[in-house]
Amino acid sequence: MKVAVVGAGVSGAIVAQLLSKAGFAVEVYDLAKQYSKPCGEVTPISTLKVLRTHRIEEPQILNKISSFVLYDMNGATIARAAFSDPIWVSIDKSEWVNGLREGLELRVHGVHPKKLASSYDLIIDARGPYAMPGTPVVVWRAYSRTRGDIDPDTAVMFINGGRSIGLVWAFPHGDEINVGGGFVGVSNPKDIATKVLRKHLNVHGGFRDSRFSIVNIAPRIRPRKGNILSVGEAGGYVLSLGGEGIRPAVLTAIAASHLLGGADKSVDWAMQVLEDVRREVVAHNTLIRVSRSMPQPMLARAMSSLSTHMLKKWLGGNVRGYVDVARFIYSGLRGVVARRLSFG
Repeated sequence: MKVAVVGAGVSGAIVAQLLSKAGFAVEVYDLAKQYSKPCGEVTPISTLKVLRTHRIEEPQILNKISSFVLYDMNGATIARAAFSDPIWVSIDKSEWVNGLREGLELRVHGVHPKKLASSYDLIIDARGPYAMPGTPVVVWRAYSRTRGDIDPDTAVMFINGGRSIGLVWAFPHGDEINVGGGFVGVSNPKDIATKVLRKHLNVHGGFRDSRFSIVNIAPRIRPRKGNILSVGEAGGYVLSLGGEGIRPAVLTAIAASHLLGGADKSVDWAMQVLEDVRREVVAHNTLIRVSRSMPQPMLARAMSSLSTHMLKKWLGGNVRGYVDVARFIYSGLRGVVARRLSFG
């Protein structure tokens, strides 16, 4: 079978590598010879286990993150959580993806998957957020040599509620910190993010590699159309409540390779993986819609009422289906109601 993979980010590079090993004739198309996409570069530690199980090159771990602090945009603490074991890892994503690309037959130019439909038996659409239907959000990211008030095992997020929902982040990244932010309807989040970082974390510039990208929130999942199969963000597999796309990209790429070249049990496993990721995406989309309906103070109160267990489920990538959504909403709104009653 002759396969084209359009896009060589996380999902595209992995699925191309796995299909090549399985004996498929794979050609890869991408706009750039070297991969680079601005993001927070953190992922749940469970992602590494998945890579290891399927013998895929793992990224270098820069930091293991076990503590989390959530603030509102005014610097008031919403929640703090410290766990005995790491929940996230910080990685050098570009270095990792460029390593995954080595050995692939890469054609450096952009092309729409539909234009390849008659030339290949199957096309894998892995073009990332630019191909995905949803609500696009401009994201700014940079590295800062000034660590400010951030510990090397702690992730910090400033949450904004309402129609312009979004966040500012500061994540450890080796000896530096990865900082950034994005908000619905804001075309230049850098100004907001740098102001918040300077005021509340004492991060006074020293930025390098300042870049912009997009992420889509509340995406519509579209796994397959004709002989075009979409994976990663191109298929709508991104988690809106934080914009995490690395783990869904890994899982859907591996599942796609099993669907194409696996035995019956392997195909069953792949279908279950895709269903689990779909349920997680739907859960995040629902929570985003609920959160956007809340003014900032109400969202902050709701999030501050979440139990440590529920925070761990969210941060660890274990919010799936409407039962978890209901638990999240119930846990948060119960706290809001309780506070209002206590103030009479």
